[in-house]
Amino acid sequence: FKSYPIKVTGVELFKEQHKASFNITVSTNKVITGGIVHLQVQYGYKTIMDHTYNLSELITCPFSPGAVVLSFRKQFPYAK
Repeated sequence: FKSYPIKVTGVELFKEQHKASFNITVSTNKVITGGIVHLQVQYGYKTIMDHTYNLSELITCPFSPGAVVLSFRKQFPYAK
């Protein structure tokens, strides 16, 4: 969404001990002091994950303009 201060620039998915893990790379052009991250993962029409995080749970806030990686480890069983 154009009005959001943080933009998703990449998603990396991988298998880790039979569970799906992923990294989301985001970037911003301003100092971010906090906020929330709403994460929803769907497979077809089925919602596998729907969770809201405080940004400070995922990274150290505040953070400066630039890119940062949000890591989500072993979130749900891995299926091909």
